Amino acid sequence: MLYIIVIIIPDPYRKKISSLQEQYKDPNWKITLPPHITIMPPSSLVDGASVETLKNQINATIPSLSAFQISTGPIKKFDNKFGTIYLSVENSNEIVRLHQIIKNAVLHSVEKLDYYPDNFIPHITLSGDIPENALFDKYSEMKEINLAFDFNCSSIGLFCKNKSDNLWTQIGLYDFPDQTG
Repeated sequence: MLYIIVIIIPDPYRKKISSLQEQYKDPNWKITLPPHITIMPPSSLVDGASVETLKNQINATIPSLSAFQISTGPIKKFDNKFGTIYLSVENSNEIVRLHQIIKNAVLHSVEKLDYYPDNFIPHITLSGDIPENALFDKYSEMKEINLAFDFNCSSIGLFCKNKSDNLWTQIGLYDFPDQTG
């Protein structure tokens, strides 16, 4: 099993992004999760760790978290082997902080993935697995689309995927405590 921790994009923005993903996705790319910002990339549990341990580690961090505003920016691309076009996130300091908190909390339960960059760049993937020879053209077609929006991040989701069927299932939703009262 693989596990991923994400910020789920709320409606109506999720529907707009899903529509754009379907319209512009490369045939190589399989959309298996709703639009999201990855906090912990897909990871296997280490020997001796259980999904309950993982959930407990996430739960232990939740009281220290609070909601924050996320603003999206222009469409950009990663020039890497994954051929990814994404919606950038403008004010990413809080997301990077959340990533570090979650990463430290689950560090001893999940496998480290060598392909995930140390310089975490929060983003919302719009299309992936684009062959190198098609990336520039697809990016040129998409880069002028204005998808800028703001939303309040007040929770994270935990999903799992059975390696055999390639389907992600949400197994946890963790709401940040209400800090207003």
